[in-house]
Amino acid sequence: MITLKPGQSAYTRLHWGDVPAAGEPTKAEQNPTRLEVTPPDSVHHLNTAWKLGEVLQKGRIDITPLAKGTGPTF
Repeated sequence: MITLKPGQSAYTRLHWGDVPAAGEPTKAEQNPTRLEVTPPDSVHHLNTAWKLGEVLQKGRIDITPLAKGTGPTF
């Protein structure tokens, strides 16, 4: 479990495919416009805009556990 104080942040890594799965079209049928996240032990979700392009492989997005900090710089 991560406990954050006001002003602290947490991050996660997302991974999605931009290569089609077997039998999938070579281009996504529709690009996502938002990402919906449900925090642990919550029944409410948060929405944020998705600006990272198409998601192939049947829309699957893998996520790592949250960690304290702002994440790596690229």
